[in-house]
Amino acid sequence: MALDSARADTGHHRNASSRPVVRLPLDELAGPVCPRSAGVDEAHARLLAESVEALPPIVVQAGTLRIIDGMHRVRAAVLTGRSDIAAVLSDESDDDAYLSAVAANIAHGLPLTLADRRAAAARVVAMHPEWSDRRVAKAVGLSGKTVGVLRRAADGPVADVRVGTDGRVRPIDAERGRQIALELLSSRPEASLREVASAAGVSPSTVRGVRDRIRRGETADARPVRDNVRPIKPRAADDIDCGRLLHNLSHDPSLRYTEVGRTLLRWLHNQPATVTVVEELPPHCLPIIAQLTRKYASRWADFAEQAERRARVEPA
Repeated sequence: MALDSARADTGHHRNASSRPVVRLPLDELAGPVCPRSAGVDEAHARLLAESVEALPPIVVQAGTLRIIDGMHRVRAAVLTGRSDIAAVLSDESDDDAYLSAVAANIAHGLPLTLADRRAAAARVVAMHPEWSDRRVAKAVGLSGKTVGVLRRAADGPVADVRVGTDGRVRPIDAERGRQIALELLSSRPEASLREVASAAGVSPSTVRGVRDRIRRGETADARPVRDNVRPIKPRAADDIDCGRLLHNLSHDPSLRYTEVGRTLLRWLHNQPATVTVVEELPPHCLPIIAQLTRKYASRWADFAEQAERRARVEPA
């Protein structure tokens, strides 16, 4: 995942606290990243301006100089006649900076309004459709139930999986996870419960249940109904746009957020390069290379047949 769990859910403070403090001219600062629909609260800014204690430095996005955290401190500095302010620079992306701004404004200072938190939740769901309702709720200071309502009302991208606050990937359709577990246990009966659970995106107890059904000969309950088998019409290899297909696969959360999926993507991305170097290889190595690549090609062919067989009985 682009964001790790701690940074995405708690904001930039751990990252910013280790950065040096600099002085930035107030007139060079850009607008705030902060998701406040009402803008600066003048009464709160005046309270800060009258404070006798030193205020913490603001956090600013490097490059854009947008204010991630501290818009009221900036206003307080203006009210006291200062021309610059203490700040730390953050190299976060726009999406990360937004998450940090939300986290900062629900953790301290003037709290976000309910309307602002709901708006933040809708934006975070659009940014990270694979995040679970509870993870989004933790990031914006709402309940998981409220986030669920907002998600269902939104007309945005829908992910096949959910990534929880613990970082684990879980399929939205639990039956699909059981199907994956069944396939893995059938092909690798020696695999541990945790290995299969991690690859299938389900709990170890779910995998244990699937394994017990296999041992009792009750796997029919875990398999899809075959009444609506969808035939697959193979395409000629020359008709396939590998670049486009790889691009689509690389953006599929169900592959990007599982170890087996990432491994497969690395293999697939490395394939195009291997067919362009034959002329540069030493001739005395070519017979061995030919034997190996034929063997690997045979394994890939077996893999393709298994994938097509599973797709026929488990339509997408």
